[in-house]
Amino acid sequence: MSRITELELKEAPSNDPSDVAKEVAETKETFRAKEKRECVGKRITDGALRCVRNAKTAEEIVRECLN
Repeated sequence: MSRITELELKEAPSNDPSDVAKEVAETKETFRAKEKRECVGKRITDGALRCVRNAKTAEEIVRECLN
């Protein structure tokens, strides 16, 4: 989740590192409960993890890595 947020914010008009860090923290907190409810116990492949790490945009992660 933080990787998607970081990539999205890098494309935003204000990409001040402190703003990015704050937004990443807020996003993690927002999705924590949802992740526990929907993701706990599900596995992600090594290939999907590599794809996320190497993605250049959030759209790439959603379109290519998580489908």
